[in-house]
Amino acid sequence: MVKQTVLHSELESILGPERVFAHEEAASYAVDGVVPQAVALPGTVEEVAEVMRLAHREGAAVIPWGGGTGMSLGNLPRRYDIALSLTRLNAVVEHEPADLTATVLAGRTLADFQDHLSSVGQFLPLDPPSPAEATIGGIVAANAAGPARHAHGTVRDLVLGLRFVQADGRVIKAGGKVVKNVAGYDMCRLLIGSLGTLGVIVEACFRLTPLPKAQLTLAVAVPSAQEAYRLAGQAAALSLRAVELVNAAAARDLDGLPPVSEGGFVLLLAAAGPPAGVQRTREGVAALTSPTVIEGAAASLWQALGQLTQAPPGGIATKTSALPSRAPELIERIETIGREASRPPRIACHLTAGIVYSSWPPGDDPDADLRLVTSLRQTVTSLRGTMVVEAAPAALKERLDVWGEPGTDFPLMRSLKEQFDPQGILNPGRFLGRL
Repeated sequence: MVKQTVLHSELESILGPERVFAHEEAASYAVDGVVPQAVALPGTVEEVAEVMRLAHREGAAVIPWGGGTGMSLGNLPRRYDIALSLTRLNAVVEHEPADLTATVLAGRTLADFQDHLSSVGQFLPLDPPSPAEATIGGIVAANAAGPARHAHGTVRDLVLGLRFVQADGRVIKAGGKVVKNVAGYDMCRLLIGSLGTLGVIVEACFRLTPLPKAQLTLAVAVPSAQEAYRLAGQAAALSLRAVELVNAAAARDLDGLPPVSEGGFVLLLAAAGPPAGVQRTREGVAALTSPTVIEGAAASLWQALGQLTQAPPGGIATKTSALPSRAPELIERIETIGREASRPPRIACHLTAGIVYSSWPPGDDPDADLRLVTSLRQTVTSLRGTMVVEAAPAALKERLDVWGEPGTDFPLMRSLKEQFDPQGILNPGRFLGRL
């Protein structure tokens, strides 16, 4: 381990004493109970590069930080010396409204970025949880997306280019006019979702979308997940922004939804675009069923829905993915596991993408948590899906890999890690296979 006094002194020489924290001030940057030796707050890309050159020279382990909203994701850190906060890198570098593109530094929050874009009638069509705290760099590193992925896709569909700092401090651009870096890899695709294990994302260029003139949210109470999937299929020809399904436990925590019986579900359908198109969608849904129109508070409803995917204190949150056609069975089997464990989960599903989030209340002991996760993973595997434990107590993380068993592409992932971070100083131990 690097001596704390040496590390602190070196960081102060780069950033100044007012931009380096330690001791009690570092506790708020703990990851799964592990506190860093120092917190660094660079204000420029070059300062990020200098911090990484120091870390590379000293072999110090670095965990990049944005708003901290996704720090529960990942295995326990193997080492943790420097928390690298990017919140001071928050400028909009370039915005070309005519081209529907904008470049922004990684520390800007999504909400602040959206406010900037809205002044010219544009927005970035990403809606992960906690937009007021989640930063651009963190969203890209985690490949975080929300219900709007139904119409607009995920981060990979919206990023045009990235700038990042490698483990040795080199600053690299990828994407845009630079299709590949000198190593021959499509670095944009590699970095998105890599959890900061290949490089520190410092800047992103996005493709934007005009703000819709009209928006509409409809809610339909349905008796089963299968019925919701059937109804969503009938509505597939309509212009929908999002198709989301929540179970009764989740619906109880959302305002304005129609009554739902125990064991039932609520299907949420969102439309956005020209007023005439939104009206046609409304009429099309009304021809299929009798929806409830969410008046006035639709925006707060969708934000609250994002929070339901997060684990309660001491609880567990999982993200499972399967073929959309298998999502109804997956949901029903997750609910069965909850009844058997006397731990009813809140469930939210991106129905047309086959992605199911479940949030579980705290269990009695780590053994109960392990049994629950093991049962869930076996169920998902039987449906040929995948599962990530997105949040869990540290005691549970000690006993499993939250990402599941590595697949056949793991040797390639390990090779890439060794190539771009040979010392293993970026987020060590936290990614798939404990890379």
